[in-house]
Amino acid sequence: MSAPDPSPRARTALWVRILLFLSLAFNLLVIGLIVGAVTSSGPMERFGRVPADANRTPYVAALDAEDRRGLSRQLRRELRKDRPTVTEWRGSFATALDLLRATPFDAEAFDRHMRTQLDRQAVRVEAGRSALVAYVAEMSEAERAAYATRLEALIERGPYRLKRKDGKGRKGEGREGGN
Repeated sequence: MSAPDPSPRARTALWVRILLFLSLAFNLLVIGLIVGAVTSSGPMERFGRVPADANRTPYVAALDAEDRRGLSRQLRRELRKDRPTVTEWRGSFATALDLLRATPFDAEAFDRHMRTQLDRQAVRVEAGRSALVAYVAEMSEAERAAYATRLEALIERGPYRLKRKDGKGRKGEGREGGN
C-alpha cells in the first residue's frame, strides 16, 4: 500500500472561486425566475386587478389573434372603471365564506350575496357580447366569412378538454360503465 501524499494541495485561485460563486448565483436566479413565473398568479393580479373573464367562448376563440387583441383592448377600456380590485373581489368571497360558516345558516342572505356577485358578472358578460357584435358588424363580408369558417371548424372540433386522446368524443362516451 502506498502512503497518503503528504504534500498540501494547491488552493484554488481566488478568481476561480469568485467565478464559480457568480455562476451558481446566476443559475439560482434563473431557476427562481422560472419557478416564480410558473407559480405566480399572473400579471393582472400583481397590478391589483382581477383578471378579465378567462372563459373564452367559441365566438371569441374563432377570432384571429389580431381581432382578439382589438376586442380585448376595447373591452378593457369599457370595463376598466367598473372592475373590482383584487381586495374587493376577495372581500366579496370572504363575505360568502362567512355566510356559509354562520350558524344558523341564512340561506336568503347567501342567495342575495350570490345574486349580487352574478349581477356584476352579468354586466361584464353583456359588455363582452355587445362588443363582439359591434366588432363583427365592422368586419367586411370576406372577414365575416373567414370568421364563420373558423367558428364552424372550432365547433366541429369541440372543446379540447372534453376530447379523448383518440379523438372519439368525451371521456367515457361509448364505453361500458361510463368511465
